[in-house]
This record gives sequence, C-alpha cells and structure tokens, in this order.
Amino acid sequence: MPKQSTAPVTKQDFEEAMHILAKSFERVATREDLKLFATKEDLERFATKEDLERFATKEDFERIEDTQHSMLKVLDSIEGRLKEMANHEERITRLEEQLFKLENQLRSLTSSR
Repeated sequence: MPKQSTAPVTKQDFEEAMHILAKSFERVATREDLKLFATKEDLERFATKEDLERFATKEDFERIEDTQHSMLKVLDSIEGRLKEMANHEERITRLEEQLFKLENQLRSLTSSR
C-alpha cells in the first residue's frame, strides 16, 4: 500500500483529481449514463433554496483556503521555534561542558595552593 502524504490538498490537486475522474468516466459512460446527470438549468428549475445552500460557494472555498493558509503559517512558526530549541539544547550542552572544564581547572588551581 503506498504511503499517504500528510500534505494538505490544494485546490490544484483537487481540480486535477476531478479532471482525471471526469476523463476516465468519459471513456466508459454511455449516452444513457450521461442522461442521468442534471444540468445547471435542471438544478435551477427543481432545486429549492435550501438545496442550493447545501453547496459550497466561492466564498466558502476562499474562507477554507484562508484558514488553511493561516494554519500553515502557524505550523511554519512552530517548526522554526522547534529548530531554535534544538540549537539552544546544543548551546546548553556546550556551555555545560565549558563550565565543567572551568570548574575542573578551578579545582586544580585551588588544590595546588
């Protein structure tokens, strides 16, 4: 089983997947299959206002994209802080080693007196 990506799906990814699906359906669909689909005019004629409200609007998609963008910014910030913390740990370790060396030097100086 292929490993699934944890990257968020972009609008381009979604559109590409829908295009692939439409092309593969187009190859196997019969004329009768195509007649089963409602046209935009059919929806406008038969759909109630509540039915139409169930569909996502352009504003909904923009809001989702804005939220996704904000979340990515936060994740990038967290990742940057984690990298800084890793550097701090290395610095702390180096400082501890230097302190240990200085402490030993100080002990050797005081014991020689």
